[in-house]
Amino acid sequence: MFGFAKGRIDEDGLTSAVFGLMHYLADAELLYPFMERLARANKAHPTRDGALLIWSDEQLPDEVSVSPWPTLEVPDGMGVRFGEVSERNKGSVTPDALISLYWHKWGIDGRERRCLIYVESEHSKAVEAEQLSQQWVVLRALHPPADELWLLLLNKTPSLPWPEGGRPDLWPGAPKDLAGHDLWSWCAHRAHYLATGDREAESKALPTEAWPNLLHLSWQDCADLVKGLERRSWAYRGLFAGLAEYLALAGYAPAVSWLGVVERGSTEVVEDRYVALAGERPSLLDCDPNKLFTRVGDTYIGASP
Repeated sequence: MFGFAKGRIDEDGLTSAVFGLMHYLADAELLYPFMERLARANKAHPTRDGALLIWSDEQLPDEVSVSPWPTLEVPDGMGVRFGEVSERNKGSVTPDALISLYWHKWGIDGRERRCLIYVESEHSKAVEAEQLSQQWVVLRALHPPADELWLLLLNKTPSLPWPEGGRPDLWPGAPKDLAGHDLWSWCAHRAHYLATGDREAESKALPTEAWPNLLHLSWQDCADLVKGLERRSWAYRGLFAGLAEYLALAGYAPAVSWLGVVERGSTEVVEDRYVALAGERPSLLDCDPNKLFTRVGDTYIGASP
């Protein structure tokens, strides 16, 4: 199940906060706006082969689910190669979340469509390329070709990053044409090696399925989305305000307009509905949307909704 400790700031806590709320709320409240934002980001920065995540508010899925930490079994024969960078004979990989969407009839031809978005969350670092490569090769092995598979990297960078600010160590026999700046290329070569044991395949020789369908959003994108949902939602405004606060504590504050500054300990009214309580902040679960402010040092700054 999704859950997180109050005050805990790491990728597991952030994943639980965002996708936990997505799991429990009605789909139209958070999941559909999230998918619209994700499809828009993918259109602006398509995958290596131009693949696009198609989303339409006019044709919503018939079945949806949001699941935490799905466990995927590594196919026989791959475990030893996976274990070269971790424990020997690794038996499974675990993405952080799974968004599963299913349409009984999609498009003008009325075909069946199943879209699976596996989420890899990062907070302490930009990306762990080995994780993406391992997850992609397992997904390709476990799912039928008709399934639409995506890997979503959710992290702190505004665009797809290169791992840890520099290229990861290459494996013995890695191809000479492996680009030093290309995350897609690195993951594709690595996934091909993990699947087949072929160390030296050149990029042009890689099969299509080796290239991962990578999506990207930043936690800042999520924070901006949540703030917009807080403004439009009356029934769940308090929940979105609490989530926005939690993201802000992690360093992902949404863009807001400031109303004024209130010194710590003051009960001065900034505006009729925005009051800084003497040295307090609302908690994540009992945040009052009528008392919105952000702490900067020992100062509280009121923000407009």
